[in-house]
Amino acid sequence: MNKHAYMIIAHNELGLLQKLVSALDCPENDIYIHFDKSRYTEEVNRITAVHSRLTIVSEIAVHWGSYSMVQCELLLLKLATRTPHSYYHLLSGVDLPLKSPREIYSFFESSGKQFVHFFGPEFLEKHEDWVYYRHISAEKFRSGRNGLENKWFEVSDRLGVRVQKLFGKKKKLHFTELRKGTQWFSITEDFAKYILSQEDVIEADFKEAYIPDELFVQTVLVNSPWRDQQANPDRFKIREQTMRYIDWNRGSPYTFTIADLEELRGSGCMFARKFSSAKDSKIIDALTNEIG
Repeated sequence: MNKHAYMIIAHNELGLLQKLVSALDCPENDIYIHFDKSRYTEEVNRITAVHSRLTIVSEIAVHWGSYSMVQCELLLLKLATRTPHSYYHLLSGVDLPLKSPREIYSFFESSGKQFVHFFGPEFLEKHEDWVYYRHISAEKFRSGRNGLENKWFEVSDRLGVRVQKLFGKKKKLHFTELRKGTQWFSITEDFAKYILSQEDVIEADFKEAYIPDELFVQTVLVNSPWRDQQANPDRFKIREQTMRYIDWNRGSPYTFTIADLEELRGSGCMFARKFSSAKDSKIIDALTNEIG
C-alpha cells in the first residue's frame, strides 16, 4: 500500500504546526515541511511525529507573490517523490484536517482525480499581465521594512509593466493554455512527477510572473495528458475542486473561530484554511480532539 505525502509550507505558528502534524500522524502518511528560511528558529526542529516519517527543511526565503513560492513547492515535490506515494497534498502551516487521516486516505484513494482549483477563464483575462510581462520587483512585495517601502516596490512594478507594454515587450510563453486558481492541491504521483519534468519550462514562463504559485500547477495540468482527470472541472469552486474549506468572503482568507465549528463539520471537505492560535485556539483544540 502506497503512502500519501503531505507537503506543508510554513513560516510561523509553531504550536499550530505541531498540532497539524499530530493530526496527520499515522503510518499511511509521510510529512514534509518547508519552514521559511527567513523565519527559521531552532524551535522548528522540535516538531515531531510518532508514526509518520517527518522531514523538515528550511532552504528558501519565501516572498509572497514571487517565484520563490514555486521553488518551495517544487522542492517539496522533489523531496516527496523520492519515495513512492499515491497522493501528494500541499497544505499551509495554518491548515487543519477536518477528517481523520484514514478517512482522508480512503477518500482520495477511491477517487484517483487531480484536485486542483481553477478560476473561470474570465478571471484569467483580467490578470494576464501577471504572466505576459516581467515583474522584477515581485519578490520585494511585503518584504520591505515599512509600508511606504512596500508601496514603492508595488508602484515601480506597475510602472515597469506599463513601459513593457509601451515598447511591445509581451512575453511569448511555452505553454499554449494558461489557467489560474488557488495554490493548494492534492495530486497523484504520475502528475506530480510530470510537473517536475516540466521544471525548466515552468521557470522560463513563470520566474518573473506575479503570484506564479496560483498559475503554474493549473497551467501544467491543462497542457498535460492529465487534463481530463481534474476533479469537478466545471464547478470553479475551491471546496469541490480541492476538498479544502476556505472562506474568501469574510477575509483574505477568513480565520475560523469556535463559532464556525458546525459549519466546518458540515462542509464535507477534507481540510480547512486558515486558523490562528492567537485569534482562537478553541477551534483548533476542538477539531484536533475530534480527529484524535
